Amino acid sequence: MQWFLVIPMLLSTSAFATDMPPDGKQLLAKMVLAMHNLNYQGTVAFVRDGKLDTMNYVHFSQNNIEQEQLLSLNSPQREIVRQSGRVSHLYPDTDIHMTEQRPFENSFLLNIPTHIEEIEPYYSIKVFGNEEKVALLPTDVVELNAKDTLRYSRKIWIEKKSGLPVKTETFDNAGKRVEAMSFTQLEVKDKVPFLHNIKKWHSPAEGNDACANKTKIVDFAMAPFTAEQLPPGFRVLFFSQHTLEHAELPINHLIIGDGMSFVSVYLEHNPNNTAPYPSNGVQMIGSVKFYSQHLEGYELTVMGEVPEETIALIAKSIKLKTDKH
Repeated sequence: MQWFLVIPMLLSTSAFATDMPPDGKQLLAKMVLAMHNLNYQGTVAFVRDGKLDTMNYVHFSQNNIEQEQLLSLNSPQREIVRQSGRVSHLYPDTDIHMTEQRPFENSFLLNIPTHIEEIEPYYSIKVFGNEEKVALLPTDVVELNAKDTLRYSRKIWIEKKSGLPVKTETFDNAGKRVEAMSFTQLEVKDKVPFLHNIKKWHSPAEGNDACANKTKIVDFAMAPFTAEQLPPGFRVLFFSQHTLEHAELPINHLIIGDGMSFVSVYLEHNPNNTAPYPSNGVQMIGSVKFYSQHLEGYELTVMGEVPEETIALIAKSIKLKTDKH
C-alpha cells in the first residue's frame, strides 16, 4: 500500500516541476549567447530624452567574426558598424568617417556581461510574472533591480524562441524611465550578408576621415592619473589616448564600468585653465550626467548614464600622479 501512496506524490512533484517559471539567470545566459551567435535583423526604435530614433539593425556572426550595424531611417543619414571591439561611424551626407577601438565588445542593443554572476552582487535578478508580447513575439520579462543608488535598474523582454532581447527599459532611482529600446520587427536568419571590412572601409587615408585623429590603447599604468577607491562594483576596463589633428598632446580617455553601466573619464591638457563647462557640480545633458573641473593644468571631465552620486564618486577618485606627463 505504501507504493501506491508514493507514486502519485512523485508524479505530482514532477508535474509541478514542469510548471516552474523560468530562472532569470538562465534566461539572461541564454540571451547573451543568442546575441553573440545568431544572425538576425529588424527595425529598432530607440527612445532617449523623449526623442524617438528608428533604425535598421543587422547582426552577423560566423567563424568567430561578429558584426552589427545600425542604419538610420530618417535624416540625418548615419551608419554605425561594429566588428568585435572596433566601431566605425559614417555620415554619408558629409562623407565623414570616425573609428574607435576598445578591447571589449558591447552590443548596440544592450550592455550585459557574458558571466551573469559578475552583476549579481549589485543587481537582484527576477522574472516578471506576466508574459508579454513585443513585435507580436511572446517574451519572458526579466527585471534587474539595482541594490544601491549607484546604478540604474532595467527590464529586459527576452523572446522565448530565440532568446534575443526585443525590448529594454532603463529606470533611474526615482523609477523614471531614462531610455528604452524596442524592436518593431525582428527576423532570425540562417545567414545575413557580411557587412563591411571595417579596416579597409575606414582607413585614415580614405576620404574626409574623422577630424584625422588617432587612438592608441595604452596600459593604464602609463596614464598621468590614477583611479582610487572607485564605487563598489565599478572597475577600470581600458585606457586609451586620442591625438587630434594639430594637437600637441593627447586626450586621455578611461572607461570604467560595472558590466552594465559605463562611465567615461577624460583628462585633457589645459594649461590656461579655460573650462569647456562651468564647474557647478554634477550636471546633466539629456540623460547623460557629467562633471568637469580643473586639475593643475588639466581639465577633468567625467560623464555617463549613471546616477549623480556615481559621477561624483568617480570624479573624486581621480588623482594626478606626481610624475604626470
